[in-house]
Amino acid sequence: MKGHGPYVWASYVITLVGIVFLAAFPRLQRKQLFKLMRANKLRQEAGANTSTSNQPSRELESE
Repeated sequence: MKGHGPYVWASYVITLVGIVFLAAFPRLQRKQLFKLMRANKLRQEAGANTSTSNQPSRELESE
C-alpha cells in the first residue's frame, strides 16, 4: 500500500465503529423508552391505588 496502510485501516475502523453505533444506539433508546413507560405505568397504578386507600375502611368506622 506504499505507506497508505495506516490510513486505510483507520478508515475501516472508523467505518466499523460508525456501523456498530448506528446498529446499537436505536436499541439502547428503545430499551430506555420501555423502561420509562414501565415506570410511568407503575407510578400511575400506585397513584390510583393510594387515592382510593385514603378513605377510611368500614372496619375502622365500626370501632
